[in-house]
Amino acid sequence: MIMLCRHAATMLAHGSSWLADHALAVEAATAIVSLLLTLALVITTIRYAVITQRILAESHKSREATERQAEVANATLRLLQERNEEERIRGLQELRAVVADALDLARTWMHYIPGIVPNPQSIPDPSQITENRLLEVRSYARGVSVHCEKLVFDAHTALRMAKAQFEKLRQATHGPTSLTSPAGNPQPFLDAAYDSLLEARKIVDEHNSQINIEGPAREK
Repeated sequence: MIMLCRHAATMLAHGSSWLADHALAVEAATAIVSLLLTLALVITTIRYAVITQRILAESHKSREATERQAEVANATLRLLQERNEEERIRGLQELRAVVADALDLARTWMHYIPGIVPNPQSIPDPSQITENRLLEVRSYARGVSVHCEKLVFDAHTALRMAKAQFEKLRQATHGPTSLTSPAGNPQPFLDAAYDSLLEARKIVDEHNSQINIEGPAREK
């Protein structure tokens, strides 16, 4: 045991002596290791900073691209809304013009109703009664309301019936009379068409007024 202790003391003494003799070298090695560790830490930090900067740059680019896409989408949506609004306004204007023309047509042919026209033989060809564009504007009327579309269609149907009745009347006044073919009576059909067209025009005008009120309110 004593021998082991003496051996350990001897080794410790030799180690201390070696450290004392090589103190400068040990300090230099320690400094080099410390420098290398510091350098490695700096390089790691710089690399981390570069990677973080790249991630931030890519994120910024992605955000800018998303914002540009959103701006383009919003601009496209606004353009479509403006175009749809313009088409709707044109459709309403065309609808009202066609209804007004049909009203004038019905009003004109009311003068040829028997009992009003002095000479039934002077009744012109009634084919022009159905030469209206009511069916062409049904989609515009549907955009206003289902009831408005029905009124437009009912007016067109009534005008067709009035035309048929005028044709019967012309046959009775221009050709040989027949007891089995009574003269036509277009008046109830003209009245029905006229009433439907008046109501349709009123609905369209009210709809236009509502649009004119809501338009400035949306702009504000």
